[in-house]
Formats: sequence, C-alpha cells, structure tokens
Amino acid sequence: MKTITSKIEWRMSEFNTVYTSSYNSQIQLTSDRFYNSDFPSVAWELCIQFKRVSGPEVNIWLRQIGPNKIDDLVNTKYKIYAMRDKLRSLHLHCEVEFDFYDLNDNLQINDQKMGEMFADCLINVGDQVIKTHRFVLAKHSKVFLKMFEQKGMIEAKNGEVIISDSSPESVRAMLEFFYSGEISKSTMESHVGDIFAIAHKYQVEFLKYRCEYFMSSIIDAENILKYCGIISLYGAPTLEKACATYIHVNRKSFLNGKEWDEIESFYPQLSNRFLKYIIEDIDKK
Repeated sequence: MKTITSKIEWRMSEFNTVYTSSYNSQIQLTSDRFYNSDFPSVAWELCIQFKRVSGPEVNIWLRQIGPNKIDDLVNTKYKIYAMRDKLRSLHLHCEVEFDFYDLNDNLQINDQKMGEMFADCLINVGDQVIKTHRFVLAKHSKVFLKMFEQKGMIEAKNGEVIISDSSPESVRAMLEFFYSGEISKSTMESHVGDIFAIAHKYQVEFLKYRCEYFMSSIIDAENILKYCGIISLYGAPTLEKACATYIHVNRKSFLNGKEWDEIESFYPQLSNRFLKYIIEDIDKK
C-alpha cells in the first residue's frame, strides 16, 4: 500500500464573462489533467459548470480518470478550495491524496536484470545487446508470438532478434512496459514518437494507446505538425481527435498561422478531416 498526493492550481481570469454568458445557456469548463508521476495510470480534472435554472448556479467537482488496470485499487480523498480576488478572478485549488495497491505487484518482474541468468533471447539494436525472455515478448506482442512459433525462422532457432529500424531507447522502453506495465514520464517525454512507432510495428495495442494518450495531453503549436505525421503514417484515432480539438479550441489564432498552412500543405486529407470536425461541432451548438 502506498499513499501519494497530487494538486492543481487553476485561475479563471474571465470568471465574470463566463458567468454572465451562462444566463442563456449551460457552460462547463475543465482544467488541465493532473497526476502524480509515481502513478501515472490515474489522473484527475477539475470541472466547473455555470447554469441558470431557478437562479444562478455554479457547480464544481473532481473527475477521476483511471486506473487503467482492473486490478489497481485506488482509495481517494480530496479537498477543493475556491476564492475570488479583487480583480474578480476565480482561484481554484485542489489537493488529492490517494492510497493504492496493485494486486499484481508481487507477480510482476520489476527488475529485468534479476532474470538475466534465465534469459533465452537476445535483442540486437544499434550497438547494444539486450537480454530478455521469449515468453515475455510473445505474451505482449502478436508479432513476437508468430516469430517464435515458426520454428523455421532464424529468431526462433537462434533466440536472437535484430531490430534495425528503432533506437535502443525505444526498444528498452517497450521492454520496460512489457516487464512492469509502465514507462517513466521522462522517457515518454523524450521518445514517445519512437515508442509509438515500435509499438505499432510489433502490434502492442495498449502501448500504442498509452503513447497516443500521452501525446494528446501535450499538444501545442510546436509539436502538432509532427503528430500529424504520426497520424498520417500509422493511423492514431485518439491523437487525431485530440489534435482536432486543439485546433477547434484555438481556431481563431491557429487557422491564421503558419502551422495550419504547413498542415494543409503536407497533410491535405488530414486537414480536411480537422475542418469537418470543427464545422460539425459548431453546427451542434
């Protein structure tokens, strides 16, 4: 059992404007997602809703996302503080404390080196040789499973896999995911595109989703063109929807910028899908 905390500060400088505009409609806003890097599979969002029924009403609540694994047990308690300052801005502060226990903790192989003496497979990538286990590879990847099932293949005969189109860092990240079910935040920040590519190659669907989920949380004007390339090359529906949402929310400035011109130039079909998404969403309102 572990107890860890997470918190967020959210300042709404346009509180009065939003509050006034809710007189004729219902408005709901959501904060950035926040989590503790020690347990990234569970996260939270602050939500605030403005509406008028018999009178003005403001509702604030905490939304939990995850955990992703059914065996992860989480017990959460939280506090939300709200304050308005002299400039009529609304300040929200939320502190979350949660206990968690993973029923599989004692069954997972958390240290790959512990099993090196029993390794029956070598992965050659770049100038590195990584010891691993066929069972672990086959359990998590359909491609590795077929590779080792076919006795005539060199990999099955020699217990050696050569990977020439990926970096050692992305291979080690994939193995880290196989053995522990997690990848460190710093590794994702540095290599998420390469990790997604190798997960696609070896058909590791949940790792692909985790990469899409991570990329979706950090979209900005600087990386969106790169992510459009990933969407066009591999197909990434979660990431595509997140990019479309980002463009929609920032459309007044983004559609007049060079980033949008580049997307239209390099990925015309994708840009059309983005525009269709924006138009359909506006029509709903």
